[in-house]
Amino acid sequence: MEQDFEILNFIRQNTQMGIDGIKCIVEKVDDQRLEKALRKQLDEYTRIYNSANTLLLSKSGVPEDVNALAKISSHIAGILNTNSGDPVRKIAESMIKGCAVGVAKITHHINNFSGDDQGVLELAKCLKSFTEESIEEMKAFL
Repeated sequence: MEQDFEILNFIRQNTQMGIDGIKCIVEKVDDQRLEKALRKQLDEYTRIYNSANTLLLSKSGVPEDVNALAKISSHIAGILNTNSGDPVRKIAESMIKGCAVGVAKITHHINNFSGDDQGVLELAKCLKSFTEESIEEMKAFL
C-alpha cells in the first residue's frame, strides 16, 4: 500500500507541475496552434491529477504537494521563455525538457512497481503515454 501512495503522490506532483507551468504561460502565447496544444495538455494533466488525487484519498493516503521552490522556479522559467527570442520555440523546448524528466521518473516507478492496486499502475502508464505524446506534439513547434 505504501508504494501505491508513493506513486500516486508522484503522479499528483508531476501533473501539478504541468498544470502550474502551462497556466503560467498559456495566456501569454500568441501562436494559436501552440495555445490550443497547451490547453489540451492542461485538460489532460488536470484529468490525471484528479484521478490520482481521488484514488489516493480513497485509500486514506496523505496528499503531498510540489514544494514551493519548484513551483517558483517553474513560473520564472515560463516567464523567461515567453519574453525572449522565439517564444514559441522556447516554450516547446521547455515543455519537452520537463516532459522528458517526467517520462524518466514515471518509467522508473512503473518498472519498479510492486504495489497492491493495478489501477495505480494503469494510471502511471496513462501518465507516461500522455507525456510521451506531449513531447511529440511539442516537436512541431521547434
